[in-house]
Amino acid sequence: MAATESVPSPRSEEPVGGVPVGDAPATAPPTTPTPIASPPRPAWRGWLGFASLATAVLAFVGQAVAISIASSGGYLAGTILAIILIAVTAASFVAGVVAAITGRGRALGVTGAIASLAANPLVSVAVLGALSG
Repeated sequence: MAATESVPSPRSEEPVGGVPVGDAPATAPPTTPTPIASPPRPAWRGWLGFASLATAVLAFVGQAVAISIASSGGYLAGTILAIILIAVTAASFVAGVVAAITGRGRALGVTGAIASLAANPLVSVAVLGALSG
């Protein structure tokens, strides 16, 4: 062998017989599939029905307080509280009906609308007057 001839190194990039030799990759490296993101969870839509029911329950408590105040001699304070409760129960009823129609807490909205009718001082006076004879 002559000193001028070079021997190819085993890490040569030249293909031998169509097959890459050395550091050249034979195929592309495998890739991992990209995970598909799930859609974001929608926010709870029953807040309007819940607000209607919660307001009606608070109106029941307010009516008990108004009756207690009026029974102990504070007629003016009991009357003012009853007038405020009439507006609160009307707003609760409207919110319950809107929730039932739009589907934003349908069951809670219907329950809130019915409860707000029962908590309304005008309805309570009419029912108690009819029951007393």
